[in-house]
Amino acid sequence: MRRLLCFLFVCVALSTSVHAQSGVAIIQRTPSVDAVDINTDTTITIVFAQPVIPLVGTAELARLPAPVIITPAVEGRGEWLNSIVCQFTPSQPFPVNSVIRLRTSDSFVTVGGSTLTADEWAFTTALPLVNSVTVGKEGAWASSSTPLDLDWSVLVSFSQAFEQEQAEPLLNLRDASGASVPVEFIWHSATSVEIDPIVPLMIASEYTLLVADMLEGERVLAQPFTVNLSTIPLPYIKD
Repeated sequence: MRRLLCFLFVCVALSTSVHAQSGVAIIQRTPSVDAVDINTDTTITIVFAQPVIPLVGTAELARLPAPVIITPAVEGRGEWLNSIVCQFTPSQPFPVNSVIRLRTSDSFVTVGGSTLTADEWAFTTALPLVNSVTVGKEGAWASSSTPLDLDWSVLVSFSQAFEQEQAEPLLNLRDASGASVPVEFIWHSATSVEIDPIVPLMIASEYTLLVADMLEGERVLAQPFTVNLSTIPLPYIKD
């Protein structure tokens, strides 16, 4: 009987030791595994099955190592919301239409002395869309159906952050003959660009804004976009 009790005690001790050293698993992640059409500025959130970091102050939390490695790497801010939830918010957008891969860090050690369960997953970012086109000047924007004053600009807003080097070659303002109008691009944000004609527009004239979807044989916009514009009519004498 004594031998049996000793054997059971050893088994329980070994089981407890193995449990303490086993990996801590991820139980929830956002974006989810194999998610598609994810915005390039999305925040990654990871929830672990049990506490992995000590309860410390905000300053100490900022110095804790990252539990997950992201490829391709982008600049951003990682933070722990509590002992089981961490987030990463990119300060620069993830590449558009790209597979973002994540895996748990082999070197991360939890507060309990265990490692993280080996885990890999991925999600795919979306291509931008044209959200809206408005016309106006100096922050006063109106519907694209509004006749343009001759010194007005066109404001294009995208669904997500868009690199200037990729977006600008896609934008083409044309007059009624099909000739391109010389313009200057003024970026208001990573998702919004003003197209400012260098010379005044012609009165009582039709223009077309074309937004292409392909750049050097690669699709960089979800779909092409076209909008017709017109300037103010010629003045006339009322009866």
